[in-house]
Amino acid sequence: MTKKVLLTGASGFLGGAVLKKLIENDFAVLALSLSPLGKTHPRVKWVECDLTRVETARKVSPLFAGIQYVVHTAARMPQGGALNNLELLADNLKITVNLLEFLPPGIKQLIYCSSVDVYGLNSKAAVDESCLTRPVNIYGIAKLLGEHLSRVRFQKKAVVTSLRFSHLYGPGEPRIKIIPRLIDCILKGEKIQIENQGHDSRDYLFVEDAAEAVIACLKKPLSGVFNVSGAKRTTVRTVIRILERVSGEKLKVRYLPVKKLSHSVFANQKFASLSGWKPRITISEGLKRQYELCKRGIN
Repeated sequence: MTKKVLLTGASGFLGGAVLKKLIENDFAVLALSLSPLGKTHPRVKWVECDLTRVETARKVSPLFAGIQYVVHTAARMPQGGALNNLELLADNLKITVNLLEFLPPGIKQLIYCSSVDVYGLNSKAAVDESCLTRPVNIYGIAKLLGEHLSRVRFQKKAVVTSLRFSHLYGPGEPRIKIIPRLIDCILKGEKIQIENQGHDSRDYLFVEDAAEAVIACLKKPLSGVFNVSGAKRTTVRTVIRILERVSGEKLKVRYLPVKKLSHSVFANQKFASLSGWKPRITISEGLKRQYELCKRGIN
């Protein structure tokens, strides 16, 4: 029997990647989005819905009848570094509260797409799920509250899985992020300033691997919180070198002096061992795919 999945944020960066994998794995999808302009398919029903508005959520809720599986990717993302905007917190809480309010009885599983931003600043070499959650920005606070709200809403009546994704990149990544900006500068021959001499590092995960993690959870439900990450550090300088290699172009970079370095890496062993999932796309392959699509005007 085909599983029917309610997917929020279906035309977003992560949501779009998840939708593609749901189709490939023969799920039927009720796809909620602010602007349902994504992939059309016989097993996908698009519904335009702004989950920040309770009246809109109430209006579409009759379509939720019979839904047993929910993948919640919808979120307002920080724009232009505005990580501490209280409106961002309010909107993200409304999105989750309104979704949870109108989910029908009989839900078997909710997969909540969270973020490693819930940890905040942590000096541990590789942050695992046992580390304290001390978010230092509004987005991280919103994600952490969303995890708690999801768990409390179901009170063990359904499997609630919170996937804490590390730094997602790939085709469709918001253009304010560093990788799309670097690619844009290469394609246009423009200069870019890079802080801290490019020595900051991130734990990158290709968005397709993130979507595969969601599918792994639907096939093998796991309750609790899990890091989903590449479990490797990659500096901005390394990203630049890879992009220069795949493009054959030299990026015009002005490296700014080191002020305060920022590093992050997140252990993924817990999720990998229980689900059988592992990241498959290397940073070199992922950046190559992203660059080639951007060059063709697809992002």
